[in-house]
Amino acid sequence: NSADKQKWDLHNRMGSAMPVSIGHAGHGLSKADFERNPDLFAMRQGKRVQGSKPCYSHPEYIQRAVSNVLQRAAAGARMISMTPADGLGYSLSPLCQQWAKGGEVVWDKGSQFAKRPDGGLVCITSESLFNCINEAARALREKYPGALIGTYAYSSYSHPPSFKIEPNVFIQTTTAYRRTPTSLE
Repeated sequence: NSADKQKWDLHNRMGSAMPVSIGHAGHGLSKADFERNPDLFAMRQGKRVQGSKPCYSHPEYIQRAVSNVLQRAAAGARMISMTPADGLGYSLSPLCQQWAKGGEVVWDKGSQFAKRPDGGLVCITSESLFNCINEAARALREKYPGALIGTYAYSSYSHPPSFKIEPNVFIQTTTAYRRTPTSLE
């Protein structure tokens, strides 16, 4: 009954010319990477944690993410997921804390937020992750203009960032496990 299912999807606006490819993806860092450059990994309680999520604010990690996206597009991927591995454990590094831009960092709903001096409320994880995604999206659009990056707005990165997301980023908003004071609407 796959033909019936395809018709159902099409009539319910669920079918598309662009296959959606979003899911929790690994970060591509290894034990050897930790030995060579532990600063690429998340900082928790003042220490870098092997096997953790990356430090999305670290310039070398951002370049690795860009390279990975370009390699996958070169291999034919039309949408590349940059959704972090599931679970918490995002970086609390000084590079990530710079996203507070002088605001006091507080914990709320299991995430780090900062009320900036300009009055804006930001989530540190959303700022660092979506900045990394934007960097990859710009490089992807330049070299592979038909390809997209896919990601969730979920958990510690469900709060919208303070900046615009690149137009070639496709975001699925989750309806649960949202660590943000903003409403789903």
